[in-house]
Amino acid sequence: MIDIEAAAAALVDLFGTGRSAPPLTAGNPSLDLATAYQIAERVRQGRLRRDGPSIGRKIGFTNRLMWEKYDVKAPIWGHMYDGTVRRLEDDGTVSLAGFPEPKIEPELIFGLGAAPRPGMSEAELLGCIEWVALGFEMVSSIYPGWQFKAADAVAAYGVHFALRVGERTQVGTGDWMASLASFRVDLFRNGEPVASGSGADVLGSPLHALRHLNDLLADPAFGPPLAAGEIISTGTLTLAMVAAPGEQWRAEPSGIDLPPISVRLT
Repeated sequence: MIDIEAAAAALVDLFGTGRSAPPLTAGNPSLDLATAYQIAERVRQGRLRRDGPSIGRKIGFTNRLMWEKYDVKAPIWGHMYDGTVRRLEDDGTVSLAGFPEPKIEPELIFGLGAAPRPGMSEAELLGCIEWVALGFEMVSSIYPGWQFKAADAVAAYGVHFALRVGERTQVGTGDWMASLASFRVDLFRNGEPVASGSGADVLGSPLHALRHLNDLLADPAFGPPLAAGEIISTGTLTLAMVAAPGEQWRAEPSGIDLPPISVRLT
């Protein structure tokens, strides 16, 4: 059986150093998701002094195109911190220093104005959302070659290291249910198109991803319930793209009332 405290302490020490490590499941093949979330909670406690409190969750592996590649069968979630989340209008750059094998993901972000109740439908969850934005999540794998199982990713920060959030649009009138499921996004690196995707690629809709997370958290073994004020990054709209310093990335949406976003990597 894995030593939860020791595993978490090692992961806290490793974050941001640029070093890699073998997957936890390599030495603990029976490591399950419930135990991995226990490790993740200890990691959160260990990062409080450096990164501040958790201010939201990132949902990972909501794009089914990634499931076979990373040997996962359902989405996971990880904490995002006061020290890892910024508005693009305040900070339009991300430093990749200290994060091995970084990748960039264009994502749809929700800001919760009310705490969801267990078992809510997508329509009910929409009523809990105060604002919507596009954002870029930066992810990194401490496991060489991005070779790991779902439990490894849960324990190791949900592979999250930064989020940059674009202009927020208040949720009011309009058919958000339809646009969230059908909008598209085109992704550009240094002005050249490199990928495209849609809200439908995120479990059918980012709202479906939020519902999955809300339902998962009905079981306390998988983490605390969602709270008002949390920021939820719902998963990549395209495949995660390899990122490098000096690049300028831009995401241009269509079919949804959101502006394009850009970020510079250093």
